[in-house]
Amino acid sequence: MTKSTTKKTQKVISYLRFSTDRQFDGDSYRRQTQLTEDWCRKNGYELLEKFEDTGVSGFHGLNTKEGGDFHRLLNLLKLGKIETGTILVVENLDRISRQKPLSSISIIEEVLSHGIEIQTLFPEVRYTKEYTQLEVLQMVFSLIGSNSESEKKSNRLKEVWKNKRDQIQNNQPVKLSRIPSWLEQNPKTLKIQKVKWKCETVKKIFQLFSKGQGYQTILIYLNSNNIKPISGKKWGLSYIKKIITSPSVIGYTHLYNLVIDEKTGKKTRVKTTDEPVKLYPPIVTKRLFEKCQSRLSKTTTPGRVGFVNLFPTTIIKCGRCGGKLNIFKNDSGPRSR
Repeated sequence: MTKSTTKKTQKVISYLRFSTDRQFDGDSYRRQTQLTEDWCRKNGYELLEKFEDTGVSGFHGLNTKEGGDFHRLLNLLKLGKIETGTILVVENLDRISRQKPLSSISIIEEVLSHGIEIQTLFPEVRYTKEYTQLEVLQMVFSLIGSNSESEKKSNRLKEVWKNKRDQIQNNQPVKLSRIPSWLEQNPKTLKIQKVKWKCETVKKIFQLFSKGQGYQTILIYLNSNNIKPISGKKWGLSYIKKIITSPSVIGYTHLYNLVIDEKTGKKTRVKTTDEPVKLYPPIVTKRLFEKCQSRLSKTTTPGRVGFVNLFPTTIIKCGRCGGKLNIFKNDSGPRSR
């Protein structure tokens, strides 16, 4: 590979990426960070800036889209904010991209064209804009392997979720990654069970709503009676509404496919069928649930109607005596005195 002759004057930045949040708690983040720091120490460089995309897919190029830290890096290069000759340290080229080889090479070429050198740690290779044909071949083979691996993982994951959906529809036990907060799954039997105190709270919320209480009144009731939140640290209006509108309280849920737009990287959940499937033990009766949904369909939230005092009485004064103006309303309309 091309060797730099300006080692002592070159600046070093780094980039790390991994695809899932689980890898943050695992070894990926620590490993990439440690390798970069060890390389800088061994070669006498000071790491000036770190760019990180944690839990971001390289297979779909999300790190190069708006919001990705690598996207920010590319913008800084275009604006000339990163000095020519700077070394970008990455664990491997697949940290930059796991897209199809031609797309990946295009991204890498864009970085190199700004005079930035890419230093990979596995294997230890330095890429510059004066790359040779052999270096291009090595780059292509490396990227082909990374893309193939990601494609296999993607297809394997799709197959896993397809099998899970088939098992659910055939009433077979399945290990679920997410279930409603008032339920828990036995790790051995995979049976989904109720958490008694949480289910009692859910029932109480439905009872209050069915009797005409609004979200705000229910929120006040829960807080004033020191009823522990079933999810998170405190009760919120949006979560109360989520409980009341969720068909999971009567045992049903929809199954989804995750569809990713290849151009934008946007993820969209799409229902596999229009009809929900029975998956959870019911918490409230179907009759009570439908009663609450019926009330929701008839409930509107109009804007404030009638007289509104737009100015505080500390500002408005009587024109004759200079005293505070009190505003009140009776059947004949608003008056002041």
